[in-house]
Amino acid sequence: MAPVKIENALTPDTCDFLAKFIKDNPKAFINEAQVIGQFKNKTLSYKILHRNMQEPFGSVERTLNYARFLGQTYVYKNFGELAFPDNTELTFWNPGDSMSVHSDNSWQEDAPDHVKDMEHPTNYRDYSVIFYLNDDYEGGEIYFPNHDIEISPKKGMAVVFPSNGDYNHGVKEIKNSQRFTIPVWYSKQLVYAE
Repeated sequence: MAPVKIENALTPDTCDFLAKFIKDNPKAFINEAQVIGQFKNKTLSYKILHRNMQEPFGSVERTLNYARFLGQTYVYKNFGELAFPDNTELTFWNPGDSMSVHSDNSWQEDAPDHVKDMEHPTNYRDYSVIFYLNDDYEGGEIYFPNHDIEISPKKGMAVVFPSNGDYNHGVKEIKNSQRFTIPVWYSKQLVYAE
């Protein structure tokens, strides 16, 4: 099965609210716990938010929570499995950012042997959902080489796919402006629910 593209998953108002929040609150994205260098100080984890926080943080928590469960519905409707959100982030990408082809739960086949001998740190992930909050930039396409598919993000769109190596994916270089997303990962194992 190919990755699933869902147009207008999030409303324009929802996307605009989160995009404005990102632009207006750069200090909220300072994140020393982020282990992937490319995303250091570019992500806000759902785990640190609480709906009783002062505005606009409380509304951001509620909006991300909505996206988490919307993604869960898409996984169930399209792949027939119940999976629980294990990590949700509000993320921005700067011009020049890209991501090489990878899997969200396994090492690449061409990874060095000493890497492949290690357990992948997110091998419990079963599904990935990316929500796109803007499209006022060039590039930034998500591509799936195994499926010969390239998707140009559109504001409000969601892309849903299994997290395994059959769905290796990358992101082409972003140009001209920032790209805003909500990536959510899901596990069928309740113990990993965030």
